[in-house]
Amino acid sequence: MLIIKIQNDGTGDVKVGNYRYQVMVNDTVIESGEIKKHKRKEGWRGLLLNLVDQSSKSELEALIFKDEKRMKNDG
Repeated sequence: MLIIKIQNDGTGDVKVGNYRYQVMVNDTVIESGEIKKHKRKEGWRGLLLNLVDQSSKSELEALIFKDEKRMKNDG
């Protein structure tokens, strides 16, 4: 089962909040991170979109790093 946990970290103010998140498959954490300066007026849907956007960037950076490392080893 896929589980996405998002928890306010207690910092922030009336307009913005900061959160920690975990993405899990059953009991295994497959990703975790932080979302900083989420505009509360964007609501939970905006928070979830921020998580997805941040996760996509992390995956892209990991792929680029892996490709650069492979190219360095090949060359």
